Amino acid sequence: MKSSIQWIICIILFSSVTYAKDTEDILAHYQKRGLTFVAIKGVPDQEIGGLLVKEIYSRLKIPVTIVPQPGKRALRQAMDGKVDGESMRIMKIQEIAPTLIRVSPHISIVEGSVFTKKLNFKVDGWSSLSAYNVGVVRGVQYVTDGTNGMEHVQTVDDGDALMIILNKDRVDLVVTARYNGLYQLKN
Repeated sequence: MKSSIQWIICIILFSSVTYAKDTEDILAHYQKRGLTFVAIKGVPDQEIGGLLVKEIYSRLKIPVTIVPQPGKRALRQAMDGKVDGESMRIMKIQEIAPTLIRVSPHISIVEGSVFTKKLNFKVDGWSSLSAYNVGVVRGVQYVTDGTNGMEHVQTVDDGDALMIILNKDRVDLVVTARYNGLYQLKN
């Protein structure tokens, strides 16, 4: 019995030494190779997310490159393994892209907001927007989901274009992350 316990302890110790060695090898590999992530281009909170990701990995001495791309292309690149992942996405992406693994803890919270130039009404969920011409950024999943089935949705490639179509009265309102909208309006 004592011999069996000693063998089990030896196996456990050997396993943990092997795991530690594998972890060190993996870390050394990425410290040398670096990581490449994609982010949705022209979206300020994605830029901040990229900076956070770079800072987090720099503490492990892993260099990170962030490649801005249109939302759908960015997701496809990550799903196809052409890059190491995305710098920032909502949790629901796991359902759509099961090949991607969410890293915890989350580093940001997206606060979806409505911006309008002329309207004054109470926003009460997505359905309260359906009577209006809505502008959105292509490839932003929570906005795509929320406007699904709406008749009057205009998509653009980035947040700057979103505020331009609002300013030129091509849409009644736009939906974007609160931070993005405030930043883009200021600029």
